[in-house]
Amino acid sequence: MKPKSNLLFASGVAVALNADTTLPEWIQLAPFGRHPSRDKKSVQVFNAEAAQQVIQWFNFFPRRLGRLMGLNACPVWVGHPDFAPETWPDRRQLGNVQELEAREDGLYGRITWNADASAIINAEGHKFPSVAWDCDQGSDNELHPAMLWSVGMWAKPNIKSVQPVINAEGYDDEEEDDDDDDDDKKEDADKNKPDPSDPSTGSKIKTLLVEANLLTEDSEDDAVLAAITDLLAARSSAAAEAETATTQLNAVREDITTLQTQLTQLNAARVEDALTWLIETGRVTKADEATIKTQLNADFDKTLANLRDKQIQLNSQPLKLGGHKPAVMASHARAAKLADWISNHMAQTNCDYDTAWSASQTHSETAALHAAMQQADADRAAS
Repeated sequence: MKPKSNLLFASGVAVALNADTTLPEWIQLAPFGRHPSRDKKSVQVFNAEAAQQVIQWFNFFPRRLGRLMGLNACPVWVGHPDFAPETWPDRRQLGNVQELEAREDGLYGRITWNADASAIINAEGHKFPSVAWDCDQGSDNELHPAMLWSVGMWAKPNIKSVQPVINAEGYDDEEEDDDDDDDDKKEDADKNKPDPSDPSTGSKIKTLLVEANLLTEDSEDDAVLAAITDLLAARSSAAAEAETATTQLNAVREDITTLQTQLTQLNAARVEDALTWLIETGRVTKADEATIKTQLNADFDKTLANLRDKQIQLNSQPLKLGGHKPAVMASHARAAKLADWISNHMAQTNCDYDTAWSASQTHSETAALHAAMQQADADRAAS
């Protein structure tokens, strides 16, 4: 991951050597200020805000992982062979940048130097850090550094105020021309190549990536880091998909909760309807209402089935019916038959009592019962 930006080299001032040739652990990578590019077409604006952006990208997890695994996540080179191999064909690494820190006068880096770094720097005069970084386009011709890729040690300055890594005196290089640069670069290109770096660097990670067909055996360390970055990007994408799935799952859970609430309400209504019917048909007395309600809530189907088979309980008190006794007995028979039909209809269609009652008024088996009941009511009213 990196910003879409322009890649620049910000090199330091040229020097005449002093006696001190010890390489410090912390070096200034770039001073704060406005630094015109060599072609004068743009100006690098490097301030505290830009330094924090550079540090943030430096500490981005895939790059930090690369440094922990020794994958040369931010190497220190002689020149810039990683971005300009035509100018610096020899990939001579001097060390690695392990940590960045913004100070009052610029950006500093903690360097782990290779054993031969001091000898190379002192022998060839490449005393000044030259950062290779991406820059975001600002207003007009301003460029704001954003991401550090590598550091090149070089002798020719672009930014005159960067501090040398070995105590030295700077000189005025305003009159330097491109011919001098070409001569020095050609001289550097003709030097013998050093031994390659330790092939075991990051070997375990690289072996795993090769086995996963993400790299080949001849892939360089930069490719290893890129492969790790791709894997982490894929993991990030999977995490985003998982987050979306979690959101959808939570929505489904909310729907389930709503449905469960509705089901609880329907079950409560079903129990009340059944209890009303059981009491109206004489299968349950008011005294048993609470007990039967508990049983219905515990096992509705079993309780209702047991009570449905129970005979309708009629008032056992003697009636003084006189000549009306046969009519009353017929009325009871109709009521019992109608109650059984309603009970069966409720069980078969899972409807409530009122719905079953309405259905019985038009059904072929029970319509006649309703007609007889209505006629009986009319006869009683007439008498």
